[in-house]
Amino acid sequence: MLAEPEMVYEFTKKAPDEMAKLSGYGVNFHRDSDGKPTLRFSGGQTIPRTLFTGDEIGKGIIKPMGLRLMEYRIPVKFKTMAVKLIIQNNKVRGAVAYDIEQEEFLTISASIIVMATGGYTNIYHCNTNRYRENHGDGIFLA
Repeated sequence: MLAEPEMVYEFTKKAPDEMAKLSGYGVNFHRDSDGKPTLRFSGGQTIPRTLFTGDEIGKGIIKPMGLRLMEYRIPVKFKTMAVKLIIQNNKVRGAVAYDIEQEEFLTISASIIVMATGGYTNIYHCNTNRYRENHGDGIFLA
């Protein structure tokens, strides 16, 4: 089985509400002349089911979400790669990361961790992603 049917159902059932929430944050999804969201093919899909904002799907979502993080004063570390999670009492309490620009390791402590690391399509020889992304790093850490 490729996926758990109940999980897929719950995920897709909530999609319209989540899209509305993202739109409220400033994500400008592509729409047709009637104002309905446009869907397109992505990554081996047999039917169009991917919302998009422009040529690169993620960029139109990352900027408004980054602005939202700034509103809440949530720190974001760019050009930094998590290499190990810090676990205490069966809970993630932070991460060891590598700062690519400073060329040094750092420890990040936090009471809440959000892992938004992309997928893993580049573990396959044939895929539709750029070579430098989606290597499965976050999934490996989790």
